[in-house]
Amino acid sequence: MGLPAFSIATSVIDFIYPPLCFLCQNRLEKKERFICFACWEGLEILPQPFCSSQEYLRKVVGKVWFSASIAFYQYSPAVQRLIHQMKYQRMGSVANIFALVMGRRLKELIGTIPVDYIVPIPLHYTRERERGYNQAKLLAVRISRESGIPLLENCVRRRRYTTQQAKLDKNKRYQNVRDAFCVKNGEVIKDKTILLTDDVLTTGNTMNECARTLSLAGAREIIALTIVRV
Repeated sequence: MGLPAFSIATSVIDFIYPPLCFLCQNRLEKKERFICFACWEGLEILPQPFCSSQEYLRKVVGKVWFSASIAFYQYSPAVQRLIHQMKYQRMGSVANIFALVMGRRLKELIGTIPVDYIVPIPLHYTRERERGYNQAKLLAVRISRESGIPLLENCVRRRRYTTQQAKLDKNKRYQNVRDAFCVKNGEVIKDKTILLTDDVLTTGNTMNECARTLSLAGAREIIALTIVRV
């Protein structure tokens, strides 16, 4: 039996336009997707994933509502490029590869972190429709699968559209996300410890506001979980 027409066409396209690694531009092997194994292995892992939330006292307005930050990758130009592609260029599969490593490393830490749920920070439905997916949810789904920590997808909702935080100062960042989230079923998270998941932790304002909303709804403890800290 011959190969299906689609498989033949794909093979021809790959021969004429071979898939290249996004970072080094070398040709990808059959099992490689977007990034070659060498480039992935070259991304620096943080030797100490934990960071005290007190580091964010000077970055946010008021109280810090998450108790700690966990990140697994060292921030670098390569990681920055990958996250940008994941968020804005529809390369959602990059989230799965990051989350594979994060989930496995998190599993090693579970003995010291009694966590009940992983919760992704939600996007407003308008932005999720524009982007095609919520990268925080993609991360959370795969991290949950690899670590064994249950995923809680829809307990928190982004109830209003917010502008991008990057170009705002400290006070405007605070105002931009103030009361942007709401909890749909507080009983589910009451007295629970939650890993609140996003791609990057920069000033911490978005993470902090979502953590505040969950805490006021009854969560016992919120821990920030991201690919990197900036």
